[in-house]
Amino acid sequence: MIGITNAFSAIMNDNLTPQIPLFKYYPNVNYAKDALINNRIHLEKLSSYNDIYDGTYIVDEEKLLQNKASVETICNTLKEKSQTMVHPIIDSFRDQVMLNKNTSYQDFFDYAEGFLPKEYITYLYFQCLQEGFSDKSVWGTARVSCFSEIKDSLLMWAYYGNNHKGVCLEFKPNTNNRCFQFCQKVQYTPNFFSNKDDNGLYFRKSTEWQHEQEWRMVLESHMEYFTSTFVDAIYIGVRTPKKEVNDLVKIAVDKKIDVYKTIPDTSMYKLNFTKIVDKGNIV
Repeated sequence: MIGITNAFSAIMNDNLTPQIPLFKYYPNVNYAKDALINNRIHLEKLSSYNDIYDGTYIVDEEKLLQNKASVETICNTLKEKSQTMVHPIIDSFRDQVMLNKNTSYQDFFDYAEGFLPKEYITYLYFQCLQEGFSDKSVWGTARVSCFSEIKDSLLMWAYYGNNHKGVCLEFKPNTNNRCFQFCQKVQYTPNFFSNKDDNGLYFRKSTEWQHEQEWRMVLESHMEYFTSTFVDAIYIGVRTPKKEVNDLVKIAVDKKIDVYKTIPDTSMYKLNFTKIVDKGNIV
């Protein structure tokens, strides 16, 4: 069985996986503590994100009306080109999509993996969605965790770092960091997601978000947490409460992690960082 994890990790290569430190902002310090203490990253559904286009495929109703027979056409074509054993798989999945609006991309992989080429799977899936869904958008079924190449963004500290009261964790790629096997850089484009590019469902965003320089970890829908030990440093916000700072320092000393305090620059609109814990030792 091929899952979303395998489907995405299979297309990763050295040009796509990160070779630089990545940073994750936490608005709630307790979430960062959980990540540090339990050595895990929480993954969310895209429907909880602040971008209304995130993880959606918009159905063009006008084109849909012009191609009402698309599902039958592609299914018949696949039957002609495939072995006899594929026929019931195609028919069964098509019927299920028509009747069940909760059918997911993962469900389709479960049906078709091992029998059909990936491009056929993707095309047939979206054709079935167009015929079987009345909704105008379709949410991705995977869980996602977001990272950035930037740790000193005033904007991201404001809206992802809870108005500078949160925290930012640094993750460095290394041979033992399984996390980055499932990370890919987000591509920014003015063009919306195409059904010919299923990867864009998770890794494509509008150019208006380009300042975030985002990377994403994408895993299967049942994986709410990803377990690994790879935090390299903690960056404390300008307004992070003192009690939270003390708690983070204690954790960092125990785990021998560097800690930086964020300091606003006095001559430019930028953030600077002062080290207060060096490899577990308070400076």
